[in-house]
Amino acid sequence: MTTCFGPRGTLFLPQKPYMTDGTLREQVIYPLKDIYPASGSVDDDRIIQFLELAGVSSLLKRTGGLDEKVDWNWYDVLSPGEMQRLSFARLFYLQPKYAGGFVWSSAPQQ
Repeated sequence: MTTCFGPRGTLFLPQKPYMTDGTLREQVIYPLKDIYPASGSVDDDRIIQFLELAGVSSLLKRTGGLDEKVDWNWYDVLSPGEMQRLSFARLFYLQPKYAGGFVWSSAPQQ
């Protein structure tokens, strides 16, 4: 799936990523929640692969899975490095033509 953000398919990754109030799946697919299929989990394998690639597959266990509602604020629970790595999983999932951002910490390399 290739998505188009803006006129040239660009996604900006800020140093402090935006986190939704939703599930782990909703974190990865943001901002596509409104157009994502309401039922079925066609992308489970892809999402899990991208979480592993970004180094945050441990979030699957911490959250109870892709679709489990959490009763905490993502900003309070995740470290800055985990938030950045989760935003990389989002980047891998969305596959924009271009991506840019501010200076990231060394955490995404871990």
